[in-house]
Amino acid sequence: IRDEVGLTPSIVSKNNTGTARQFVLITRQDSGIRKVADMRGRLILLLSPTKQEVSHLWLDVLLLREGKQDRSSFFRQVKEAPSASQAIMAIFFRQADGAIVNRGAFETSKALNPQVGNQLFVVSESKPLMGDIICISKTVNEKLKRSIEDTALHLQENTVGKQICTLFHIDRILPFQPSYLDGISDLFREYRRLKTKALKRRE
Repeated sequence: IRDEVGLTPSIVSKNNTGTARQFVLITRQDSGIRKVADMRGRLILLLSPTKQEVSHLWLDVLLLREGKQDRSSFFRQVKEAPSASQAIMAIFFRQADGAIVNRGAFETSKALNPQVGNQLFVVSESKPLMGDIICISKTVNEKLKRSIEDTALHLQENTVGKQICTLFHIDRILPFQPSYLDGISDLFREYRRLKTKALKRRE
């Protein structure tokens, strides 16, 4: 929709994993699951598509690569987890077979509990995909736009700004670069290509 909405990508947030997110499909080391095809007939946990929509798109691409279009016919059950940490612990305690979470959450869980790193296994991981982008309406005048951007870019330099950064788990704000969208653009292109190919096979 980037060419259809009246918004200008302006700034992005950076944390200890960078400006982009990576998603991982995780399972237990002792599950016998070593590739996506091994998840057939299993229970998978996903995060809410409201904030993690790209992770759902990545899962669809993983399934299309296996020649499957419908999640419900591939997995025994698809459930939504309230948070990445709860999804990770559900795998740890054998309450689900696999989960898709972001790499940052998985690394944090491993740091807090080394047993997570010892017992959980990454089946597949996505390319770096853009995280949150802050956009400014095209109707905003240039002076106000520059003021918003300047304030955000220096957020970490004052006490209140540091508190905001801590609250949202970010290190700093950076100017948006068009190249930041390359990963998501590539994912969308692959999804459309595989979807078209799958539809042609059905005709």
